[in-house]
Amino acid sequence: MVMGLLVAAFRFAWQPYFLATSREKEAKKIFSRILTYMVAACLTLFLLMSLFIDELLRLRVGGYSFFGEPFWASARVVPPIMLASLFYALYLVFEAALYLEKKSGLIALVTIAGVGVSLALNLLLIPQWGPLGSAWARVIAYACMALGLFVFAQQCYPVPWEWSRLLQLCLSAALIYALGKLPLLHPPVAVRLALFAAWPLLLAAAGFFRGEEREIIRGFFRKIM
Repeated sequence: MVMGLLVAAFRFAWQPYFLATSREKEAKKIFSRILTYMVAACLTLFLLMSLFIDELLRLRVGGYSFFGEPFWASARVVPPIMLASLFYALYLVFEAALYLEKKSGLIALVTIAGVGVSLALNLLLIPQWGPLGSAWARVIAYACMALGLFVFAQQCYPVPWEWSRLLQLCLSAALIYALGKLPLLHPPVAVRLALFAAWPLLLAAAGFFRGEEREIIRGFFRKIM
């Protein structure tokens, strides 16, 4: 999964980065901004993959299909699997505080609890829902792990997270996803493309982007146009 690759790359880069950055005066503000950008990147991939997963699975190049017909039914498990990756990314960000405060035992405790939640939910959901049940068990387990680390992390190393911006990201992404997956309308590809393209515009209208971010975006478009 593309999201899995993104989170894996972040994981390898994150630990040496936060260990080095923790010595800086503005470390907590930097960590807060990184979380916002990570959520934005994950939600962008979530929307891209979720809105067009059926077309991607059925894509043919020169008459050759990358995914056989037996895989087409797996489209419904893609959104929850990607949500699980998002929660795992949050888990990785929050665990930095516990490493910095030398409380790695709490990380192990939360991880073991998450494994227990996952096993229990798999036993409960798989018999009725199959792979979809397993995917949602994974979402809930990672969400519990992220929440557990967040609670412990804020107690020993409080970070002023950008809650308003995170809320803007989540609500706007949920709106775009809901409109793109309306079961009664079955929006065509062109409509879903328009919805995906509208997401950054919706964020801009909501005042999500800061001044320096707007300048970076303008500079990018000036270079490519």
